[in-house]
Amino acid sequence: MEQNPSSHQFAMPKVIDPEDPDQILGENSDTNNRMRVGNYTVDIDNLIMKSIPVLSRLGVPVDTALRKNFDLGINSYMDKLSANPSPNSVDEADIRIPYNLRWLKVDLDLSNCHPNVHICMMTLLSDYRFLGTGSLPHFWGKNYGKNKSEMMVSLDHSIRIHTPMRADQWLLFEVTSPRSGNGRGYAEGKFFDRQGVLVASITQEHLWRTSVTSDKVIPNLQFSLSPPVLVDQNTNSKSTKQIRSKL
Repeated sequence: MEQNPSSHQFAMPKVIDPEDPDQILGENSDTNNRMRVGNYTVDIDNLIMKSIPVLSRLGVPVDTALRKNFDLGINSYMDKLSANPSPNSVDEADIRIPYNLRWLKVDLDLSNCHPNVHICMMTLLSDYRFLGTGSLPHFWGKNYGKNKSEMMVSLDHSIRIHTPMRADQWLLFEVTSPRSGNGRGYAEGKFFDRQGVLVASITQEHLWRTSVTSDKVIPNLQFSLSPPVLVDQNTNSKSTKQIRSKL
């Protein structure tokens, strides 16, 4: 790698460690931090290509307001609200934002492998439930049970490697979906290692067909995006000077 004194990166989101028992959302059940589409479980340990074991954990935010929004993506929580509705249970603002955090790692010992092997393994991880982030506002929260996904398929997938990483150690996958419409969705992802280094960036566009199953669905959603704020390297607090104007 070429050394350059000019460098910057976006900071790693503040999340609870994957081994911490407090990383469970909702009612603190060991099976509660799972999203499901029907009988399909979204966040679960799995085999990629039917041969590579992968560990997956929902990245639980430290921020309490964001944690509350993440709760809107938990099926058991939404089922409970649906079974016992009240005027204040789910209001118009309770839309699950198109943003997700997930801890991922390959469950193999790759300590003696060439760095390129780790890049290949991270490439496999980069497609793990990536498209699902775009569905969050439309299938959970206020829109829970009101839409139906007819089909979803990737159109392209681009990866930019910024620095070597270990795919057999926990990586935090931060994913946003800035746009969905006209039958297409778009997602952006960032991989951070446990030291907070941004190691790779991912983009993907996909074809997405949906249908509405309820006249109470909330369509045409729009979300704000805050500008980047410089983080004080000494105190890890946000500077009062905003570096970029609002996007």
